[in-house]
Amino acid sequence: MQTFTFTRPETGKTEIVKRERWRWVAHYKDGTILRQFEDDTGIFHQFREIDQTQLESFQMVSDKNPEGISLLIPQNKADLIHFYRNVRLAGRKDWIKLYFFGWKIQDDRGRSLKKMICIYPNDCIALIDEEGGGDQ
Repeated sequence: MQTFTFTRPETGKTEIVKRERWRWVAHYKDGTILRQFEDDTGIFHQFREIDQTQLESFQMVSDKNPEGISLLIPQNKADLIHFYRNVRLAGRKDWIKLYFFGWKIQDDRGRSLKKMICIYPNDCIALIDEEGGGDQ
């Protein structure tokens, strides 16, 4: 498995990071991109490095699915969401990793609305919509 380097801004220490099976790619309005794992330089980028004010779309890619899954981001009002969860599904003993990505907006009445995609280990996806009364 290919490894990448990351320097923690808080400490200046360099760490080794293993490439994830599914990785994000941020696509900006000006046509530039930022990849979580830069293959040509061996650098790992943190999610917080994404300039969300200039973001046009967010994509998840894998070796099996290099075209990936893309999500357009609503302009000027959405907060990008991306996280992993290690879970055990009902009736199973082994842990699996689920990848989540999407966005969150707040409507005119102050309700939070989330649109997310979950990627399962077999590369199936689930669309998740959440609507709530406040910040979640």
